Amino acid sequence: MAVSETAAIPTTDTRDHIPALDGLRGLAVLLVLFNHAQVEIVLRMTAPADRAWVDQLTLKIWSAWWSGVDLFFVLSGFLITRILLQAKSGPGYFRTFYARRALRIFPLYYLFLVFLMALTHWRDATYLNTYGGLFRHQVWFWSYLSNYPLALSRVFDIQGFPATHLWTLAIEEQFYLVWPLIVLVLGRRNLMAACVAVAALALGLRIIATLDISEGWAVGLSPYYLTPMKLDTLAIGALIACLATEPRAWRIARKCAPAIGLIALAWLVVLGVKHQGLPPQPTDVSTFGFSALALLFGSVVVLIIGLGPDHAGARLLSGP
Repeated sequence: MAVSETAAIPTTDTRDHIPALDGLRGLAVLLVLFNHAQVEIVLRMTAPADRAWVDQLTLKIWSAWWSGVDLFFVLSGFLITRILLQAKSGPGYFRTFYARRALRIFPLYYLFLVFLMALTHWRDATYLNTYGGLFRHQVWFWSYLSNYPLALSRVFDIQGFPATHLWTLAIEEQFYLVWPLIVLVLGRRNLMAACVAVAALALGLRIIATLDISEGWAVGLSPYYLTPMKLDTLAIGALIACLATEPRAWRIARKCAPAIGLIALAWLVVLGVKHQGLPPQPTDVSTFGFSALALLFGSVVVLIIGLGPDHAGARLLSGP
């Protein structure tokens, strides 16, 4: 059923699926994969001074593709909150949610860790010396907290071995642990206010973490990996799920989404020109730049949902 100007997206029908968001999630995954492939490609290219202008431009654009992770978080915030809102009035709220999450994630995740531990242990001494940090810090991985030692990489020697990418799943699991209770306790309007407050808090924490403090907890933190500082992406997605439950709010969201997206995109372009690309490390990128990404991707999600299943763009994203 196409979404009209006044209709909200139903949150009471668990069969109501939005296939176009599956395509958008696939694009987010591809961005991350291509971003990791960039390292190998750059190593094989000529020196920077000898590169053609098209290669230099490509690498500058490519430097922003890490943001696929942020797009994935926005989608996750929307989809998880929508599932919780659907289940809120039914029986077995917590049991159903956590059982489904566990069955989808735990078996493959822990099987991968077991395989990786065994592989690291059985390889030669050189390999063990390189990736031995996995054994020393394995408790962080078994408990879905691996993003914290990665953020404090000056303290923990976990950079470089093949499990650091699990930090994104760690953030997801920490979000799953707390968010269902918040959704259950708060009404729709209070939940929307909580989403806005969480997004503002995440920005504030990132600003504090990037201050040049000689002594204090902020020294050495990377805002890119810590859950409290990435919550604005999840909160924006959750806010969209709340807006989608009420026709008037959803109509306003659809009208405002293009303007919000363009403003956020303009700020990101300014940052891209300033830094000759969009790496996540600069302070202005890791603070207001991250917020702009969350707003941009949130606007994209709203616009794609608003297309309706019969629109050419939605059909393209829905195709196998």
